[in-house]
Amino acid sequence: MSKFLNNNQLKKIGFFKIGKGCKISNKISCYNLKGSLGDNVRIDDYVCLKGKVSLKSNIHIARGCTLSGGNKGIFVDSYTNLSNYVQVFSMSDDYFMPFIPGGALSNANRNKFAKIHNKKVFIGKAVLVGAFSVVLPGSILNNFSSTAAYSVIYKTIKEGFYHSNLYKKISLKRRNLKQMKMMYSSVSKIKK
Repeated sequence: MSKFLNNNQLKKIGFFKIGKGCKISNKISCYNLKGSLGDNVRIDDYVCLKGKVSLKSNIHIARGCTLSGGNKGIFVDSYTNLSNYVQVFSMSDDYFMPFIPGGALSNANRNKFAKIHNKKVFIGKAVLVGAFSVVLPGSILNNFSSTAAYSVIYKTIKEGFYHSNLYKKISLKRRNLKQMKMMYSSVSKIKK
């Protein structure tokens, strides 16, 4: 038995578009998935995919990640890496207001007693998200950005390197953006 899912198995779990050279572990979990895969996407063991998830080409989703796209969706552009146990949510309860958690309510009562943030998440080209980071609804990680491990991302991140939930840009020297953009331009022109 292969440790990767074949195209028929990928269609059955909810991928409607599947590129070439994808290596998707047979140990992933999918719930109400409406997904698309570009070429050369790798998804490791124990990744959980929910709702609308769109992955372009040459992406690696490491072990234990969750991409919970809901109906707004999560969009990940090419040459991006989500390190181990990154959690990405396009829907989340409001933790600051006096509401009942939405997961504990029926659909009929959810609108009355819960407040759910429901916004699309965009992760750009050549982005690196550090292990155990959390990406919240409405977040935008622009092209060529990078976040350190354990970061909490809840707004727009510009290109450069960020750490923690303070959104402090440390240094552009750590990621030579000019060089990265040239490399990306070169690599993206290569036909596989």
